Amino acid sequence: MKIFISWSGPLSGEVAQLLKRWLKCVLQATDPWVSSDDIERGSQWFNEISNVLENCNTGII
Repeated sequence: MKIFISWSGPLSGEVAQLLKRWLKCVLQATDPWVSSDDIERGSQWFNEISNVLENCNTGII
């Protein structure tokens, strides 16, 4: 199950990264996605986020 994890600002960015690691440990069948970790530098971030949102089952905001 692909999970989109949204964040805004430094503190919520750290929380998003911790949540991603925690979800991978607790629910191995999940594929959490956080933009700060999963978008390669130099790529078109808007297209990346749009594609992930189209294919996600769940979102955490």
